[in-house]
Amino acid sequence: MTSAMEQLPLLLAPPPAPTLDNFVAGRNGAALAALREAAAGRAAATVVYLWGEPGSGRTHLVRAAAAVGLAAVDDADRLDAAAQITLFDAINEARAVGAAVVVAGPRPP
Repeated sequence: MTSAMEQLPLLLAPPPAPTLDNFVAGRNGAALAALREAAAGRAAATVVYLWGEPGSGRTHLVRAAAAVGLAAVDDADRLDAAAQITLFDAINEARAVGAAVVVAGPRPP
């Protein structure tokens, strides 16, 4: 006797898009606060640099920053020469208008 197994679909939703509001800050409260200030146009510096190991939340924060209209680059250590020039230009443009650029990498600057 054979029995046919019925496959049950799992209703899995994709994870929500990264935002500043759904980031669990933990020890990264200062990073979150800096990005909130930058998003509000009150950045203390032109460049907000986030660094940490994989799983530290930096990619979530970079994507959240981009979603609120900030120029944002993740894995800056992997940029080729042309991309480095583009980032340098973006930082100069942000400085000229009083905005911020969010940059992230695995190590301190």
